[in-house]
Amino acid sequence: MPFASMGAAEYRALDADAFAARRSVVIEELTNGESTVPTEQLRSEVAIIEDEVERRNAAISLRSRSIAEVAGGAGRVIERTAGNAAVENRSADRFDTAEYRNAFMEYICRGTAIPMELRAGDYGTVASDAALANATTLSTGVSPQVPTTMQREIVQAMREYGTIWNEVRKIAVQGGVWFRIVDIVPTATWLTENNVSNWQKVTNDEKITFSFFELECRMAQSLLASAVTFDDFQAMFVPAVAEAMVTAIEAAIMKGNGTSQPLGILNDPRVLNAELNPHDPRKTAVVEMTKEEFADWQKWRSKFKSQVPSKYRNGKIYMAYSTFDCYVETMADGNRAPVSIGYNPVTGNESAAMCGFPVEKVNDAILPDFDTASPGDVVAIYGNMKDYLVNTQPGMPLTTKRWVDEDTNTEKIKSLVALDGKVLNPYGFILIKKKASA
Repeated sequence: MPFASMGAAEYRALDADAFAARRSVVIEELTNGESTVPTEQLRSEVAIIEDEVERRNAAISLRSRSIAEVAGGAGRVIERTAGNAAVENRSADRFDTAEYRNAFMEYICRGTAIPMELRAGDYGTVASDAALANATTLSTGVSPQVPTTMQREIVQAMREYGTIWNEVRKIAVQGGVWFRIVDIVPTATWLTENNVSNWQKVTNDEKITFSFFELECRMAQSLLASAVTFDDFQAMFVPAVAEAMVTAIEAAIMKGNGTSQPLGILNDPRVLNAELNPHDPRKTAVVEMTKEEFADWQKWRSKFKSQVPSKYRNGKIYMAYSTFDCYVETMADGNRAPVSIGYNPVTGNESAAMCGFPVEKVNDAILPDFDTASPGDVVAIYGNMKDYLVNTQPGMPLTTKRWVDEDTNTEKIKSLVALDGKVLNPYGFILIKKKASA
């Protein structure tokens, strides 16, 4: 079938599935070396698609802000009886009514369809395509949204389960748009004598852009089937989703591939090759240590600490629990006094540190155990996680969907959230790799 051009009005009339299908057609023509469609015609249509992406993003952002305002108390309706007495204070947020919350619980626990009048306004995400400048579209979908109150509970629970998640910088900006790093991380400088701000003299003009990757959290329906009240349901649903999501997000922050998930610190070429940049004050981005050196606190000081630039000595060392327990916690000085363990004088809790830097212990899914790692594997990372930025949709909305696992013939539930992440400043990170012993 010959390729027929479409205008802005025709794109605006497409629903989510049709829009995604049309984008795929355009992408196929763009990447097809044998396409007979003129390049200028395709570029013109790409521009229309990008404009429609921006329009839909703006519409969803406006809607999300409205929901947040309602959650904060705006737009509440007071219903009165004939005697003019207030009898109900009802939120205008359709996703936070008692009717919607109970309907959502019945859908998740027992498969009862949510009435369409309660679901009006649900939205999902359509994945971005590199051929369209990483533009991301938020559009009308079919997966019901998690109730607003429960979303806030999940985000709060993620703070309790997360360590790295709590430390990274978080924003909510449009996908597919380039941002100067210096605009996201402002600095304060004194004006020069002639009142020309050094802001105008910035030479590090690196830029980053965000798309949105969908994180999917799956669980068996039987886990929630016993819930009778919404409070019981929320008590089971929230921690299960929050813990699974924060574990996956933290792993992506460290080692995400950048294609199906955010680009992690270990795979960002700006971290590995930043010493080639004139703005990088490090001597090296990678330190290699043998088993013997990793257990020697003097080697840590000579091989690692000496490489950390003075302006970046506000970071932490991240390593697996088992690595810390076996190699760091057992370190001692000449008097056999521990060099990496201290105790908080107020709480009495144990505090871990190495070379004067705090040590954050993570699970093996994020960084491997030193003994099981292969030579060349990163077993520890030094840096300040404020130099990593996570971009979420406004309000970090979640959608859910029931599905049947044909392999096990069981009903399951999956929750979806869209986000992306990038390293802002690569110069403060140092990767510590395992080196084969001589």
